[in-house]
Amino acid sequence: MLADLLSPNDVVTELVDRAAYRGEAKGTTTPQPGWVQAAIVLASVGQWNRFLLLFRLLRLDYRGVLVAGGLADADWPSQLEAELPGPRPDG
Repeated sequence: MLADLLSPNDVVTELVDRAAYRGEAKGTTTPQPGWVQAAIVLASVGQWNRFLLLFRLLRLDYRGVLVAGGLADADWPSQLEAELPGPRPDG
């Protein structure tokens, strides 16, 4: 299983990379794993079952996870700061 071989960040990166190649329009941007991870945290609202559902959704298309987490619009940086304030790692 993929999760047995990789760190959690690597798993999200791998799933985002896979989702990016599923019919996505050319010229669009694949999000950084941290953006997707934040969306999963926000959309899960502390519920394990929601987390698992979002992780399954991530296998299909990361954009659905961004929508569920409220981070799909152009103002996602301000939304993220409002929900999870604090310094961001470079990268």
